[in-house]
Amino acid sequence: MRVSHASAMFFLAALSSITFGQTHNPNLAGTQISVQVRYPSSSTGPQGASVMLEGEGAGIVAQGQTDGMGKAMFHPPALGRYVISVRYPGFEPASEHVDMTFSPTAHVTIIL
Repeated sequence: MRVSHASAMFFLAALSSITFGQTHNPNLAGTQISVQVRYPSSSTGPQGASVMLEGEGAGIVAQGQTDGMGKAMFHPPALGRYVISVRYPGFEPASEHVDMTFSPTAHVTIIL
């Protein structure tokens, strides 16, 4: 009887250490939206353009800026519908709807 009790205690201790070793991953859906912002008639885009990710009916999900190649990346918290908005001085604001209802990844190109 003591052997089975000791075995059970060992198993519970091992199981609890596995549970405590896990970390929280806010992107459980594995979602990713890559954004390419471009100037009109060009394959390049501005560095520092303001890019905003909004969930349909959920408000702002994330914000960022484009890198030196005009790119930005977002990891939405879940599958769904989103809107990417871009603002850059000297250009009209631009936006694009993204439907990620069935696919965890999307690529969006926005022309200023």
